[in-house]
Amino acid sequence: MDESEFLGLLERYPVVRKKTHCRVQWNDMYDDEPVQPASSGIFIPTGQDSDIKATDSVEDALEKFLAPYFSAQETSKIQQQLENVMLMLQVQRDFVSSLCLEDVNDLCAQFVATK
Repeated sequence: MDESEFLGLLERYPVVRKKTHCRVQWNDMYDDEPVQPASSGIFIPTGQDSDIKATDSVEDALEKFLAPYFSAQETSKIQQQLENVMLMLQVQRDFVSSLCLEDVNDLCAQFVATK
């Protein structure tokens, strides 16, 4: 198939967006306005250095992150709720991993309507 044949086949399909779509995006890259860097991590307010290290546990990192925004009591409540969620997820994971094929078949049979 040569290029003209390909373009002929391509013309049969409707255009979903403007033909200048890519060109407009390309030209937007060269605006005269200064480019603001995009954040790719956790937002840290100005003047506050991050005390969170890669070696910190999840609990320690969460506590360090929440400390500037919440009181110690609120932080402990948030951590307790997170631990409860993690415990529930572990219980569900254990339940699912304990199922055998026959159990899954029985569970599926409960959803099939009998006439």
